Amino acid sequence: MTRSTPCRTLAGLPIAIVAILFLTFAVMPAPAQTLNVLHAFTGGGDGAYVSAGLTPDAAGNFYGTTFGGGSYGCGGLGCGTVYRLVRHGSSWTETPIFVFHGGSDGGYPWGRVIFGPDGSLYGTAEVGGAGQCGFGGVPGCGVVYRLQPPPTTCKSILCYWKETVLYSFAGGSDGANPAAEVAFDAAGNLYGTTPGGGAQNKCDGGCGTVFELSPNKDGSWSETRLYAFQWGTTDGATPAGGVVLDAAGNVYGTTVDGGPGCYSEGCGAVYKLTASGSGWSESILQFFNGTGLAEPEGGLIFDRARNLYGVTAGYAPSGGVYELSPGQGGWTFTTLHAFQSGEAANSWARLTLDPSGNLYGASQQGGAYGNGTVFKLTPSNGAWTYSSMHDFNLNANEPGTLYGAVVLDASGNIYGTADAGPFDEGGEGAAFEITP
Repeated sequence: MTRSTPCRTLAGLPIAIVAILFLTFAVMPAPAQTLNVLHAFTGGGDGAYVSAGLTPDAAGNFYGTTFGGGSYGCGGLGCGTVYRLVRHGSSWTETPIFVFHGGSDGGYPWGRVIFGPDGSLYGTAEVGGAGQCGFGGVPGCGVVYRLQPPPTTCKSILCYWKETVLYSFAGGSDGANPAAEVAFDAAGNLYGTTPGGGAQNKCDGGCGTVFELSPNKDGSWSETRLYAFQWGTTDGATPAGGVVLDAAGNVYGTTVDGGPGCYSEGCGAVYKLTASGSGWSESILQFFNGTGLAEPEGGLIFDRARNLYGVTAGYAPSGGVYELSPGQGGWTFTTLHAFQSGEAANSWARLTLDPSGNLYGASQQGGAYGNGTVFKLTPSNGAWTYSSMHDFNLNANEPGTLYGAVVLDASGNIYGTADAGPFDEGGEGAAFEITP
């Protein structure tokens, strides 16, 4: 399923890195792994089109969203769900905990949910709410929501969580169609992005915004637009991924478009927002023109040494993984691995870092069968080694097309979601486990 935004269709530990543009990599054969389908979505009440990754709780259960399914609204595709996966021995049970209807409650939740400090789930939905900037036949400019668990006395199998809409976007300068997960700071404020809305100078519907939501004493939330992207050769546009914060409260993220060169939309950028007096100032850490990579779709992660890692969907010849390292003279950009034929391709997923400093990612295309892959990058003596953890094969009744980030448990098992297949079990996506 193709997701559209107002501007375009969106096609750890210290690590010593040698700051050079290209490194030599050995490619390892794929180790023996086992793929287990935890749940195959049918497109009915359980949901359909699984674009977001999974979020674990302390008990080892997982939570996620589906872009469609659930209800029969939103043009018959369904408006999406939030679901829970609970382990029972060697099997798993999937239960929807909230079903969107495309009205004031929101619809089409593309991004991952996260747990807040109060134990509630927080997320975004691309449509519904206020405004007239919806898509797919569904009105509304999207919402930020909170889901609170039901009382402990709930005995029903379907114990739906209570939704509260924290903010409803109005479009225009306000922002529109939030598609990524949100992030908390230490004070309990929420930060996120909208790929649409904001400045109207070049983008159809706006070039995107970064926003903050702050809780009020009466239980309501107040929204502040931290930054509206301007596009052009000196700024980014279309922040499709979410943001990360450092210990000082600075906000970091990526834009798919903007900057010089590549083509009319630009190659994309990595940006930083710093609180400045009563407002926020933006600085560009990296434009992707001339790096051999383009379109940093998947957002960023930090390691403990404050290095930033990200992945791109475009160029080299099918994207790659990069690092930005801070220094006194600014930030140093390094291509850690450029994806080659048969490897990952067109990755939109944020990377995951394990305690040993290895990077894991997922892609919607590429791999041995062209249906996506989960990959691992292992650092050794300044170089990084690519290995496939699993190449997905839709023709073998496996799931495929991976948009969301993967997560690991303490045993090294990998968990994630796929947007398509397996076709013998509904074909509307799946949650999976890869065991070593």
